[in-house]
Amino acid sequence: MSTPTPLSEITSLLHSWYPPHTADDWDAVGLVAGDPEQGVTKVMFAVDVTAEVAAEAAEWGADLLVVHHPLFLKAVHSVAATTPKGRTLATLARAGCALLTAHTNADRAVGGVSESLARALGLEEVEPILNDPGVAISSSRSSCRPTRQRSCERRSPRQAPGRSATTTSRPSPPTGSAASVRSRAPTR
Repeated sequence: MSTPTPLSEITSLLHSWYPPHTADDWDAVGLVAGDPEQGVTKVMFAVDVTAEVAAEAAEWGADLLVVHHPLFLKAVHSVAATTPKGRTLATLARAGCALLTAHTNADRAVGGVSESLARALGLEEVEPILNDPGVAISSSRSSCRPTRQRSCERRSPRQAPGRSATTTSRPSPPTGSAASVRSRAPTR
């Protein structure tokens, strides 16, 4: 059995990849629910946190659910289990599963959602359509170079059709951790 990693360490790692301060002002990112000192051995990823996703995370025994779209964007006056969002959160809480959101901060991160989509489409020499004022552009990268980006535009097609998309390397999880990871694609 693997040694649990404190949620605070995993949160710090995710925030180093997708800094919360880079999210749009209206966005709600970061740790939504959970005790930063709780141990984490199993992490599940999903696009949206729905009742079904929360139930799957609970059934699988996830200690952390990381989602792209926030559960709460507007002011909330109740998280009672009598409401859909309250039931979703209650399902996670009963299972001891924390919830973390990375939305617009993950969209614009170097190696994040926008850059990954551009690479998957075979685009090269991409740059932000809209750059945030005062944000430095890194000269050490040849694609999606800003440290904050909204989305990428096409500059030239990939030279070798059919080549698989490349991935950006990330720092390793904290030493001594061997967390299980599960990814869930959205269902239509």
